[in-house]
Amino acid sequence: MVDLARQSFTAPNVVTPASLHLVSGRVQAPNSVEGTDPVSVWLAPDRVLVVGWAQPAVVAGGFASDITDAQVVFRLTGPHCNDVLAMGTSLDPALLAPGRCAQTLFAGVRGLLYRHGDAVCLHVDRPLARFVADWLAQAATAFEGATSP
Repeated sequence: MVDLARQSFTAPNVVTPASLHLVSGRVQAPNSVEGTDPVSVWLAPDRVLVVGWAQPAVVAGGFASDITDAQVVFRLTGPHCNDVLAMGTSLDPALLAPGRCAQTLFAGVRGLLYRHGDAVCLHVDRPLARFVADWLAQAATAFEGATSP
């Protein structure tokens, strides 16, 4: 039997953080993102997602569950990033300012969005990653040959 949770998933805009931890018992302002590496992303009262980008995050305080293999992270960049966001969700991309996050449906799939550096990160559950990758590839065709806004 193949362990699908541990199979690698590759697509042009997929990034692999060193670690993802779901942490209960940590207080953080609603819909906020704190830090740069690791990044702490608010999910619900007393619940955050801690993303270790360069190296696995050391999680102190609260109860932590390693979910590194449970999610795929897409890194959306480029001049049409906000246009793709607008195609995939009803969320206004202007509201997704640095330091803010949103949980929303993206292309009909539950996702977590936030800005990290010059990109927007989109976390989705691993079993849905192929669908989202195909959706993003199809959405990108709308901008082929287009000039920057």
